[in-house]
Amino acid sequence: MALPEKYANEFNELTRYVTQAMPLLEHSFKECIVELMETLSSNKARLRFLRRLVPQLKRQLGGFVNDEWVHGSRPDTSGDCAYTVIIRAYGDPERMPRELMQKDQTALWRRELMKKPLEEIEVSIMEHMKDTKPRTMNRIGVEMMDKTADLLLGTPFEGALWRLAEKNELEFTMQAPVFFRKVTVTHGTVTQAIAELTQGT
Repeated sequence: MALPEKYANEFNELTRYVTQAMPLLEHSFKECIVELMETLSSNKARLRFLRRLVPQLKRQLGGFVNDEWVHGSRPDTSGDCAYTVIIRAYGDPERMPRELMQKDQTALWRRELMKKPLEEIEVSIMEHMKDTKPRTMNRIGVEMMDKTADLLLGTPFEGALWRLAEKNELEFTMQAPVFFRKVTVTHGTVTQAIAELTQGT
């Protein structure tokens, strides 16, 4: 039986959230949700289940599925949009004072970086980001390599950041300055939340 319009809109919104959250869940969790939705006898019963499921997922997934933090894709970086990621945030660290730097007139660091496999850079970035603190590309670059974002633009370092976002290992903000952070979803807590929801359904 079809739901009245006001409930149909709510049903669609809740379903949309669950659909967005699905990539964050292990396969067995997805199957559990799908199976429960299929076994419920009516859309009214499914709506009741979604009303209980979505708040639990939101508590467990934090800000991962919303309009602020984005995952599973990369933004438009063509044209002038390419420069958005280099915008610095208040409090970003500065590079080492020039008098303490080793002179590198040949930009050897850049040539070596351009030869590094993305996979190797990704591992280093994820190790650095394991504390889950939001950082701009500028902060990450200065902390890891003493290089600012404008120097890293267009290098495999930037490419590794976006690929980690596409792989759901990092998430990023759409508004400048662009922040990155490690995904903080813990499957154990999601499992517990779903188990609690299935009781008495």
